[in-house]
Amino acid sequence: MKYLLRGVLLFLIAGSVFLIAASYWPAGTPPQTAPVAPLIEGGRILPGELVATPANPKPTRLEVIGSGPAGPLRIGERFYGQFRLKNAGTEEVWVVGSLDGSPFGRAPECLLEIRDEAGEIQKVTLPGICGEWGPLGELAFEKLKPGGVLERPLASILPWWRPTRPGTYTITLTYDSTTTSLQRWAGATRHLNARCRELLPLVPKGKFVSNPVRITVIP
Repeated sequence: MKYLLRGVLLFLIAGSVFLIAASYWPAGTPPQTAPVAPLIEGGRILPGELVATPANPKPTRLEVIGSGPAGPLRIGERFYGQFRLKNAGTEEVWVVGSLDGSPFGRAPECLLEIRDEAGEIQKVTLPGICGEWGPLGELAFEKLKPGGVLERPLASILPWWRPTRPGTYTITLTYDSTTTSLQRWAGATRHLNARCRELLPLVPKGKFVSNPVRITVIP
């Protein structure tokens, strides 16, 4: 009985407190709560945002070094040549080699050109291409000393090319880092961290064409 009376008393006190508090707000008006601060998305890429321009850009020079096969190829045989990025300048430089999607429009672009003896460009039949390119990260940036060459070759559509007739072919690869669109560098993400934003303007911008790689195709 003692506990029952105590419970009723607590109920009456709580009800009185509620009625007193409710009297301070007009009918139908909920109590005000503390404002919630908006979430700030760090590193978000704005629509149309461009790669920053360094205040004091240093003159740098890159080269693309191509290598050919040891001997002739046969019709239908794949050619697994390599193209590598070299620091041909006199100072260390930050570079980005090819990224996921670089042969297909993602910056930096790696544009392959194959011509026959008559100068006609050869078409390359490609498989289905996924446009969801992996996001740019800090590991994509490498510092090259003067004369240094990137260990990883530049990606291209070369592995999908199969010569269909004999002759001599000339192959070049252009490394194009002139794109200013930040999103085309960033890939499939809407954010880019501060370190990537700091390094990207330091990457040399230009179109760097490889030495011609000549191959002979026999029947």
